[in-house]
Amino acid sequence: MKKLAIDIKDGYAVLAAGGDFEAEYIRIDFDETDFAGETNQGKPASPLSLFDIGQKRVLELCRNAERITLSAPMRFSLIKMVSVDAAAVELYGQEFLQWEARQQLPDEIGEFVAGFNKLGIDQRQKRINYLFYAVPRDFIEVLLGFVTFDQNRKPALESEAMGLYKILNLATSGSGFNAAVSLEHDGASVIIVKNGNFVAGRFIGGDGLELADEI
Repeated sequence: MKKLAIDIKDGYAVLAAGGDFEAEYIRIDFDETDFAGETNQGKPASPLSLFDIGQKRVLELCRNAERITLSAPMRFSLIKMVSVDAAAVELYGQEFLQWEARQQLPDEIGEFVAGFNKLGIDQRQKRINYLFYAVPRDFIEVLLGFVTFDQNRKPALESEAMGLYKILNLATSGSGFNAAVSLEHDGASVIIVKNGNFVAGRFIGGDGLELADEI
């Protein structure tokens, strides 16, 4: 399968193509105003997209990719491990997961887009472990609009934490007590994994020694 992953940071986007694609990596720098578009006589213009400011190759990759994934930034996310009954998932599927998401995020705290990235199955307990993430709906819809070239093919969401989890387990062969740290200009996304099992993850704001001490 031809896969394309898109990760939006503060001021730039990173694209990684793989699977049946030859491995390819592209960085595109942009300004915050690219999300809202330039104003016209006091009225906001149509927002630009990644394809307006990026290379033609970006659009080619998106058109040819069978799966496009957008990373949901940990900076704006709630991240936790959730264990659910395997029989309930088998019986009710996504309906049960949607119910579980509502238990994690009561309606009164705002509107969120939530998702479950499967981590593994506990055969002994007959439960499925998921990495649960939730991001504010208005924020993630802006990001999705920025990276969508065809309204009938919106990218799938996957937490940034899930990407760090996969990288860490690949690097350590799923053995030991390990951490992955993804540095940004004003903080870091951090996850902790023990023997291949997700323990915790969050974004830590700050810089310099203060950030180092917190990590």
